[in-house]
Amino acid sequence: MVSLNKNIDLNRTAIGIELGSTRIKSVLVDKFGNALATGLADWQNRLSDDGYWTYDEDVIWSTLQESFKNLKASVHEAYNVKLNTTSAMGISGMMHGLLAFDKDGKLLTPFRTWRNNNTKEASQELSDLFKFNIPERWSIAHLYQLILDDEDFVNDIAYITTLSGYITWKLTGKKNIGIGDASGMFPIDSKIKNYDKDKIEAFDKILKVKHIGFKLVDILPEIRLAGDEAGYLDPNHYSLLDKDGDLKGNIIFAPSEGDAGTGMIATNCISERTANISVGTSAFSMIVLEKGLKNYYKNVDVVTTPSGNDVAMIHVNNCGSEINDWINLFKENLRLFGVNVSDDEIFTKLFENSMESDKDFGNLVSYGFHSGENIFDINKGMPTLIREQDNKFNMAILIKSLLISSFMPLKYGHDFLNAHEDLKIDKILAQGGLFKSGTIAQEIISEVLDFPVKTFKTAGEGGAWGMAILALYTRGYKKMELQDFLDEIIFDNVEEVQVERNDKVKEEVANYFNLYDKYIEDIKEIINKN
Repeated sequence: MVSLNKNIDLNRTAIGIELGSTRIKSVLVDKFGNALATGLADWQNRLSDDGYWTYDEDVIWSTLQESFKNLKASVHEAYNVKLNTTSAMGISGMMHGLLAFDKDGKLLTPFRTWRNNNTKEASQELSDLFKFNIPERWSIAHLYQLILDDEDFVNDIAYITTLSGYITWKLTGKKNIGIGDASGMFPIDSKIKNYDKDKIEAFDKILKVKHIGFKLVDILPEIRLAGDEAGYLDPNHYSLLDKDGDLKGNIIFAPSEGDAGTGMIATNCISERTANISVGTSAFSMIVLEKGLKNYYKNVDVVTTPSGNDVAMIHVNNCGSEINDWINLFKENLRLFGVNVSDDEIFTKLFENSMESDKDFGNLVSYGFHSGENIFDINKGMPTLIREQDNKFNMAILIKSLLISSFMPLKYGHDFLNAHEDLKIDKILAQGGLFKSGTIAQEIISEVLDFPVKTFKTAGEGGAWGMAILALYTRGYKKMELQDFLDEIIFDNVEEVQVERNDKVKEEVANYFNLYDKYIEDIKEIINKN
């Protein structure tokens, strides 16, 4: 990266948009990847009347438009320029889940997000059939569960895709998807950089037996690799993104990617023996493999980088939601007394204060299960806080407990994989909002994983920035290898932040793990029974 220039040429910029679980973020970058402006719009999933987590179709578009409008406002405020064009664009979204359409492009059932846990039967049957882990949140598990449940619209399905694939399709008219995002729909053969043919054939046999009228390959999006063209913004569909009608130009699209793929880009972890961790509502750890895993495991996904190389992915459904809820409660309390503080202020102050906690944090333990948790076979959400009798309770103890607990499910996944596979990791980079407020969260996750986890100064930019980088690569740098482009253009002068290992935090994490592990089976039984 180079220093910012207050005079910008929009024809040499790129835009990345990521539809995350709680907000849609739009980022404009210059030709070196410097973030010039951002636009944010908050949203929340809802539980539909039939019990599925979803985002309504009209809400998807209205929130996307709000995010882009806020990006335009940010650009105008900073540079006195109307954002009416860019050279390239890319869409990222929360991975997995299912959007299913008929031949006329009508959505057949509300978007089934990754958060739904209704596909256990399909997941198990397909994993056994393929001898390959098919997580409950994958698109193929959702599709097969529709078939097992004998949903009356199954034979009307003409196309299935992910959230980012859907947005890209509607903006360009092209039914394709980035390979990393596709690897959360159906298993990929990394040798041919496409869907696994043998597994496609195996699934088609199921379709034939169950008298389903389509073949799988006919309803899946085509696969694109990083640097490929995914299409151009359709002039007839500008208004889907820009309600003001300002946007125009010959805007190329990068292949859509999931939040896992953009996380790898945003941390420059696409080479073998590198790993990255992205934290938000959920969390995932991505380890780029030197060779295939010896076995397949229920809690380890095999997905790909945006270039199509195999990655071991540990995904947990719950991470930052519980601590966000508590901090929002504290903000509400402050407002009642007429005190207004920014998110950055309150997070930073509370995180710093948490370092004053006792090493046993009053035996206070949090289980922030806002949704079911695959790592523990917990089938629904029920956030729980346990305080043992006659122990100290204060703000520092509470925040430290919430912070450590945010990373606990990820620890169980890492410990499992380390026990079963001989993986070599040279470095781990982390990104996400929890790492924006000083180095406290970074110190904690380093001890939780017993590995020196690094961050970049760009740790808070997240997947939208990573998607903008992929768009930039598609437009102007695709003659370079992706790794060379990242090393030489994007991360050349970006500082890695590494914290000193802390004996106090190490002891706290060890104590916390013992407490967490002590109650986890009881918590699981209570939640699953209710």
